[in-house]
Amino acid sequence: MELSNPSDQGFRHHVLQPAVRSAARLAITNLAWRMRRSGSSDYPMGHATWSFLQFHDPVEIDGRPCPPETLVVYRPGSAMRFGSTAGDWCHTWFHAGGPAVGGLLAGARLPCDRPLPLGDGQAMERCVLDLHAELSVHADPDAELLEAVLTQLVRRLARCVVPARTRPIPVAFVECRAFIEAHYHQRLTLAGLGRRVGLSPTHFASRFRRLFGVSPVALAMRLRLTEAAQLLLDANLAVGTVATRVGIDDPCRFSKLFRTHHGVGPQAWRSAQFGAASVRSRRDS
Repeated sequence: MELSNPSDQGFRHHVLQPAVRSAARLAITNLAWRMRRSGSSDYPMGHATWSFLQFHDPVEIDGRPCPPETLVVYRPGSAMRFGSTAGDWCHTWFHAGGPAVGGLLAGARLPCDRPLPLGDGQAMERCVLDLHAELSVHADPDAELLEAVLTQLVRRLARCVVPARTRPIPVAFVECRAFIEAHYHQRLTLAGLGRRVGLSPTHFASRFRRLFGVSPVALAMRLRLTEAAQLLLDANLAVGTVATRVGIDDPCRFSKLFRTHHGVGPQAWRSAQFGAASVRSRRDS
Protein backbone atom coordinates (compact mmCIF):
# COMPACT_ATOMS: atom_id res chain seq x y z
CA MET A 1 0.00 0.00 0.00
CA GLU A 2 1.37 3.42 -0.98
CA LEU A 3 1.70 5.78 1.96
CA SER A 4 1.09 9.46 1.42
CA ASN A 5 0.13 12.64 3.20
CA PRO A 6 -1.77 15.63 1.80
CA SER A 7 1.36 17.51 0.75
CA ASP A 8 3.27 14.46 -0.54
CA GLN A 9 6.44 16.43 0.29
CA GLY A 10 7.18 15.26 3.82
CA PHE A 11 6.56 17.22 6.99
CA ARG A 12 7.88 17.95 10.45
CA HIS A 13 5.65 18.36 13.50
CA HIS A 14 6.57 19.74 16.92
CA VAL A 15 4.31 18.62 19.75
CA LEU A 16 3.45 21.48 22.10
CA GLN A 17 3.37 20.72 25.83
CA PRO A 18 4.05 16.99 25.35
CA ALA A 19 3.62 16.18 29.04
CA VAL A 20 0.08 17.58 28.86
CA ARG A 21 -0.88 16.45 25.40
CA SER A 22 0.13 12.82 25.84
CA ALA A 23 0.25 10.27 28.63
CA ALA A 24 2.66 10.44 31.55
CA ARG A 25 3.82 6.99 30.41
CA LEU A 26 4.56 8.27 26.91
CA ALA A 27 5.43 11.72 25.57
CA ILE A 28 5.95 12.23 21.82
CA THR A 29 8.02 15.41 21.52
CA ASN A 30 8.41 15.80 17.75
CA LEU A 31 8.30 13.76 14.58
CA ALA A 32 8.99 13.99 10.85
CA TRP A 33 7.89 12.04 7.79
CA ARG A 34 10.19 11.70 4.76
CA MET A 35 12.19 14.83 5.47
CA ARG A 36 15.10 15.48 3.10
CA ARG A 37 18.52 16.46 4.41
CA SER A 38 22.05 16.82 3.10
CA GLY A 39 25.45 16.32 4.69
CA SER A 40 26.04 14.61 8.01
CA SER A 41 24.74 15.17 11.55
CA ASP A 42 26.70 14.57 14.75
CA TYR A 43 25.02 14.61 18.18
CA PRO A 44 27.75 13.56 20.66
CA MET A 45 25.38 13.91 23.61
CA GLY A 46 22.37 12.42 21.80
CA HIS A 47 18.86 13.44 22.82
CA ALA A 48 17.09 13.42 26.15
CA THR A 49 14.48 11.06 24.73
CA TRP A 50 14.41 7.86 22.70
CA SER A 51 15.07 8.49 18.99
CA PHE A 52 13.52 6.31 16.27
CA LEU A 53 15.00 6.93 12.82
CA GLN A 54 14.41 5.22 9.48
CA PHE A 55 16.61 6.19 6.52
CA HIS A 56 15.09 5.83 3.06
CA ASP A 57 18.36 6.39 1.19
CA PRO A 58 21.88 5.01 1.58
CA VAL A 59 23.65 6.74 4.48
CA GLU A 60 26.43 6.21 6.97
CA ILE A 61 25.30 5.52 10.54
CA ASP A 62 27.97 5.73 13.23
CA GLY A 63 30.59 5.28 10.52
CA ARG A 64 28.94 2.26 8.85
CA PRO A 65 27.58 2.34 5.28
CA CYS A 66 23.90 1.36 5.43
CA PRO A 67 21.43 0.52 2.65
CA PRO A 68 18.04 2.17 2.15
CA GLU A 69 15.30 1.39 4.71
CA THR A 70 17.70 1.04 7.63
CA LEU A 71 16.35 1.62 11.14
CA VAL A 72 18.16 2.72 14.27
CA VAL A 73 16.71 3.31 17.75
CA TYR A 74 18.93 5.41 19.98
CA ARG A 75 18.67 5.35 23.76
CA PRO A 76 18.47 8.68 25.59
CA GLY A 77 21.95 10.20 25.78
CA SER A 78 23.49 7.90 23.14
CA ALA A 79 25.79 9.56 20.61
CA MET A 80 24.17 9.84 17.17
CA ARG A 81 26.12 10.22 13.90
CA PHE A 82 24.41 9.77 10.54
CA GLY A 83 24.11 11.23 7.06
CA SER A 84 25.80 11.22 3.69
CA THR A 85 28.27 13.43 1.86
CA ALA A 86 27.27 11.87 -1.48
CA GLY A 87 24.01 13.82 -1.82
CA ASP A 88 20.62 14.47 -0.30
CA TRP A 89 19.01 11.77 1.79
CA CYS A 90 15.54 11.19 3.21
CA HIS A 91 14.47 9.94 6.62
CA THR A 92 11.44 9.47 8.89
CA TRP A 93 11.80 9.87 12.64
CA PHE A 94 10.27 10.71 15.99
CA HIS A 95 11.41 11.34 19.57
CA ALA A 96 9.56 9.74 22.48
CA GLY A 97 10.04 9.83 26.24
CA GLY A 98 8.44 8.22 29.24
CA PRO A 99 8.71 4.80 30.91
CA ALA A 100 6.46 3.12 28.34
CA VAL A 101 9.14 3.37 25.62
CA GLY A 102 11.90 1.51 27.41
CA GLY A 103 9.43 -1.10 28.62
CA LEU A 104 8.13 -1.77 25.12
CA LEU A 105 11.62 -2.04 23.63
CA ALA A 106 12.82 -4.35 26.38
CA GLY A 107 9.74 -6.55 26.07
CA ALA A 108 10.19 -6.89 22.31
CA ARG A 109 13.99 -7.30 22.67
CA LEU A 110 14.50 -4.79 19.88
CA PRO A 111 18.24 -3.98 19.57
CA CYS A 112 19.16 -0.34 20.18
CA ASP A 113 22.05 1.96 19.23
CA ARG A 114 22.94 0.06 16.07
CA PRO A 115 21.69 0.00 12.45
CA LEU A 116 19.05 -2.61 11.63
CA PRO A 117 17.82 -3.52 8.12
CA LEU A 118 14.05 -3.35 7.77
CA GLY A 119 12.06 -5.99 5.93
CA ASP A 120 8.84 -3.95 6.18
CA GLY A 121 9.82 -0.42 5.27
CA GLN A 122 6.32 0.96 5.77
CA ALA A 123 5.81 0.05 9.44
CA MET A 124 7.75 3.08 10.72
CA GLU A 125 6.15 5.45 8.23
CA ARG A 126 2.66 4.26 9.06
CA CYS A 127 3.36 4.76 12.76
CA VAL A 128 4.57 8.34 12.26
CA LEU A 129 1.55 9.19 10.12
CA ASP A 130 -0.79 7.72 12.74
CA LEU A 131 0.95 9.59 15.56
CA HIS A 132 0.82 12.81 13.55
CA ALA A 133 -2.88 12.37 12.82
CA GLU A 134 -3.73 11.88 16.49
CA LEU A 135 -1.48 14.68 17.78
CA SER A 136 -2.28 17.31 15.17
CA VAL A 137 -6.03 16.87 14.71
CA HIS A 138 -7.25 16.36 18.27
CA ALA A 139 -6.95 19.02 20.97
CA ASP A 140 -6.83 16.25 23.59
CA PRO A 141 -5.08 13.24 21.97
CA ASP A 142 -6.01 9.79 23.20
CA ALA A 143 -3.09 8.65 25.38
CA GLU A 144 -3.96 4.97 25.11
CA LEU A 145 -4.21 5.22 21.33
CA LEU A 146 -0.76 6.82 21.11
CA GLU A 147 0.74 4.04 23.21
CA ALA A 148 -1.08 1.41 21.13
CA VAL A 149 0.42 2.87 17.94
CA LEU A 150 3.91 2.75 19.42
CA THR A 151 3.35 -0.77 20.76
CA GLN A 152 2.35 -2.02 17.33
CA LEU A 153 5.36 -0.36 15.75
CA VAL A 154 7.84 -1.88 18.20
CA ARG A 155 6.37 -5.36 17.79
CA ARG A 156 6.40 -5.06 13.99
CA LEU A 157 9.96 -3.78 13.94
CA ALA A 158 11.09 -6.62 16.20
CA ARG A 159 9.53 -9.09 13.80
CA CYS A 160 11.28 -7.45 10.83
CA VAL A 161 14.76 -7.25 12.27
CA VAL A 162 14.76 -10.48 14.30
CA PRO A 163 13.04 -12.87 11.86
CA ALA A 164 14.25 -16.00 13.68
CA ARG A 165 11.66 -15.32 16.39
CA THR A 166 8.82 -15.90 13.96
CA ARG A 167 8.09 -18.80 11.68
CA PRO A 168 7.23 -17.33 8.29
CA ILE A 169 4.41 -19.17 6.52
CA PRO A 170 4.94 -19.75 2.78
CA VAL A 171 2.67 -17.60 0.65
CA ALA A 172 1.22 -20.65 -1.10
CA PHE A 173 -0.03 -22.02 2.23
CA VAL A 174 -1.38 -18.65 3.34
CA GLU A 175 -3.34 -18.48 0.08
CA CYS A 176 -4.48 -22.07 0.51
CA ARG A 177 -5.81 -21.35 3.99
CA ALA A 178 -7.61 -18.27 2.65
CA PHE A 179 -9.15 -20.49 -0.03
CA ILE A 180 -10.43 -22.91 2.63
CA GLU A 181 -11.85 -20.03 4.68
CA ALA A 182 -13.71 -18.74 1.61
CA HIS A 183 -14.96 -22.13 0.35
CA TYR A 184 -15.31 -24.28 3.49
CA HIS A 185 -19.01 -24.87 2.77
CA GLN A 186 -18.08 -26.59 -0.51
CA ARG A 187 -16.64 -30.06 -1.01
CA LEU A 188 -12.89 -29.79 -0.52
CA THR A 189 -10.42 -32.64 -0.99
CA LEU A 190 -6.83 -33.04 0.15
CA ALA A 191 -5.87 -33.87 -3.43
CA GLY A 192 -7.36 -30.63 -4.74
CA LEU A 193 -5.88 -28.52 -1.97
CA GLY A 194 -2.50 -30.21 -2.33
CA ARG A 195 -2.41 -29.33 -6.02
CA ARG A 196 -2.72 -25.66 -5.07
CA VAL A 197 0.67 -25.84 -3.34
CA GLY A 198 2.25 -28.52 -5.52
CA LEU A 199 2.31 -31.33 -2.95
CA SER A 200 0.80 -34.78 -2.64
CA PRO A 201 -2.24 -35.07 -0.33
CA THR A 202 -0.21 -36.72 2.43
CA HIS A 203 2.65 -34.21 2.35
CA PHE A 204 0.25 -31.29 2.05
CA ALA A 205 -1.82 -32.35 5.07
CA SER A 206 1.30 -32.90 7.18
CA ARG A 207 2.85 -29.54 6.26
CA PHE A 208 -0.45 -27.68 6.74
CA ARG A 209 -0.82 -29.09 10.24
CA ARG A 210 2.76 -28.12 11.17
CA LEU A 211 2.21 -24.56 9.95
CA PHE A 212 -1.26 -23.88 11.37
CA GLY A 213 -1.63 -26.38 14.19
CA VAL A 214 -4.75 -27.93 12.64
CA SER A 215 -5.38 -30.21 9.67
CA PRO A 216 -7.07 -28.71 6.58
CA VAL A 217 -10.04 -31.05 7.03
CA ALA A 218 -10.43 -30.08 10.69
CA LEU A 219 -10.13 -26.39 9.82
CA ALA A 220 -12.88 -26.62 7.20
CA MET A 221 -15.15 -28.50 9.63
CA ARG A 222 -14.44 -26.03 12.43
CA LEU A 223 -15.41 -23.16 10.12
CA ARG A 224 -18.60 -24.96 9.09
CA LEU A 225 -19.72 -25.60 12.65
CA THR A 226 -18.82 -22.09 13.81
CA GLU A 227 -20.89 -20.65 10.98
CA ALA A 228 -23.70 -23.07 11.81
CA ALA A 229 -23.86 -21.74 15.37
CA GLN A 230 -24.25 -18.23 14.01
CA LEU A 231 -26.95 -19.25 11.53
CA LEU A 232 -28.93 -21.01 14.26
CA LEU A 233 -29.47 -17.60 15.87
CA ASP A 234 -31.78 -16.81 12.93
CA ALA A 235 -35.21 -18.08 14.04
CA ASN A 236 -36.38 -18.18 10.43
CA LEU A 237 -33.90 -20.93 9.50
CA ALA A 238 -34.69 -24.59 10.13
CA VAL A 239 -31.90 -26.77 11.47
CA GLY A 240 -31.86 -28.71 8.21
CA THR A 241 -31.46 -25.48 6.23
CA VAL A 242 -28.54 -24.46 8.40
CA ALA A 243 -26.88 -27.82 7.82
CA THR A 244 -27.25 -27.47 4.04
CA ARG A 245 -25.90 -23.92 4.03
CA VAL A 246 -22.67 -24.99 5.71
CA GLY A 247 -22.22 -27.90 3.32
CA ILE A 248 -23.47 -30.84 5.41
CA ASP A 249 -26.42 -32.46 3.63
CA ASP A 250 -27.13 -35.22 6.15
CA PRO A 251 -29.09 -33.74 9.15
CA CYS A 252 -28.15 -36.64 11.41
CA ARG A 253 -24.46 -36.27 10.62
CA PHE A 254 -24.77 -32.52 11.12
CA SER A 255 -26.34 -32.98 14.57
CA LYS A 256 -23.61 -35.42 15.60
CA LEU A 257 -20.80 -33.16 14.40
CA PHE A 258 -22.39 -30.09 16.01
CA ARG A 259 -22.74 -31.91 19.34
CA THR A 260 -19.09 -33.01 19.19
CA HIS A 261 -17.92 -29.45 18.51
CA HIS A 262 -20.28 -27.43 20.74
CA GLY A 263 -21.15 -29.97 23.44
CA VAL A 264 -24.90 -30.00 22.70
CA GLY A 265 -27.06 -30.68 19.66
CA PRO A 266 -28.11 -27.83 17.34
CA GLN A 267 -31.69 -27.63 18.61
CA ALA A 268 -30.57 -27.62 22.25
CA TRP A 269 -27.96 -24.98 21.47
CA ARG A 270 -30.55 -22.78 19.76
CA SER A 271 -33.01 -23.16 22.64
CA ALA A 272 -30.30 -22.24 25.13
CA GLN A 273 -29.36 -19.11 23.16
CA PHE A 274 -32.96 -17.98 22.75
CA GLY A 275 -33.61 -18.67 26.45
CA ALA A 276 -30.59 -16.59 27.47
CA ALA A 277 -31.74 -13.76 25.18
CA SER A 278 -35.20 -13.87 26.75
CA VAL A 279 -33.71 -13.64 30.25
CA ARG A 280 -31.58 -10.64 29.22
CA SER A 281 -34.61 -8.96 27.67
CA ARG A 282 -36.68 -9.32 30.84
CA ARG A 283 -33.79 -8.14 32.99
CA ASP A 284 -33.22 -5.04 30.85
CA SER A 285 -36.89 -4.12 30.57
